[in-house]
Amino acid sequence: MKIVKTMLITVSMIFFVFSVMMINGCGSKESQDQGCPSGSFLASSGDTITGPANATFTGGSSPGNLFPGGSVLYTPLVFTVNDASGSPKNKACVIFYTDGFWYTDATYSTTINGTGPLNALAVVTDDFGNAVLYWSTEVLPVANPATIIPPATTVTAGSDQKGQSFVQAYSGTLSKEYTVDWTVQGEPAP
Repeated sequence: MKIVKTMLITVSMIFFVFSVMMINGCGSKESQDQGCPSGSFLASSGDTITGPANATFTGGSSPGNLFPGGSVLYTPLVFTVNDASGSPKNKACVIFYTDGFWYTDATYSTTINGTGPLNALAVVTDDFGNAVLYWSTEVLPVANPATIIPPATTVTAGSDQKGQSFVQAYSGTLSKEYTVDWTVQGEPAP
């Protein structure tokens, strides 16, 4: 009777450990359910994910030369997944969301259409634990022009516009956000 009870406890413990591993993203089925390629895995709770430092951008304007608006390209963004010991974790699937645009390569000539309203994209880390992304911000607005409100003859500078573009990375229970705080300067008064 004692042997049967010990076996039941052992089987229960094995089942519990296996269940925790699956919940924490060790299984490929869970990664496939989130749109990841076959053979990839979500990060575990003991892993880490790092990304580039946040950035700022200012679209400058001068009298008669307004910032034209448009998307701003960024050098490849690299997000890295490491295991608990600090070693790179390859084949980790990371789901990225953005309000900007994804590109196929460093030429930034061909966009990738992700899924959903936040342009979701699944990327698998390489042998160095890196997920490399070619990205640009959302479409920034054209600068506000300077104005004259009749009957006055004084020119009022155009107002600045501010916003933020983002990339949000998720894998298992891990997340990392990258942001670009942008300012489009209004046309100054002459």
